Amino acid sequence: FNGFGLVAHSGALVTALRVRVRHVSAAGMLGEGAGSLLKATRVLVDGTRTVGNDGFGAQAWLGAKLVLQSVRLHGNREVGLTANGSGTSVVARGLVVDGTLPSTASVVQGLGIAASNGAHVELFGTVSIGNRHAALAAAHLGTQLVARGVVTADTVADSSSSFIGTGLNVILGAQALLTGARLSRGQLAGLFCSGAGTRVGLSDCVIDA
Repeated sequence: FNGFGLVAHSGALVTALRVRVRHVSAAGMLGEGAGSLLKATRVLVDGTRTVGNDGFGAQAWLGAKLVLQSVRLHGNREVGLTANGSGTSVVARGLVVDGTLPSTASVVQGLGIAASNGAHVELFGTVSIGNRHAALAAAHLGTQLVARGVVTADTVADSSSSFIGTGLNVILGAQALLTGARLSRGQLAGLFCSGAGTRVGLSDCVIDA
């Protein structure tokens, strides 16, 4: 491992309370492997400064779980919060993800929150603002994104050529369910849904310019 802040690996448990992680290069928080659990409360991760790819605020993959309470992921690289892989899960309450920057290697993306390849993400009272490409994103069959009381705003384009600047971007067979959400000021669209088998459900939501 190189350039991480907090790491829960191979079934380990990490509990962080009132912690700041700043200026790391790979990810501020990482959960990796089945049974790994990282619980963060009142944590700030900011200013990752990788010289290549990555630079995530928080990352869960290969079956790990993140539980986030009153966490802010600010000014990180490529993706503020990413969950990848079957069996991987994130539950977040009172999460703020803002100002995510593109990776310095590819100079693309800068997503707020992204779930992919069968991961499951639940968000409660979350704000994703001032990010790039998509404030919320879900991709691939088996991926589920459930959000209640979520606000997205001011999502702008990155330098790639497609599907940029959306509040919610769901593609390639993923599923998303939003309740009581507000999707504001996405450069391309409030919601973009594409691909056979892709499903999005909205209830009591507002999409505005």
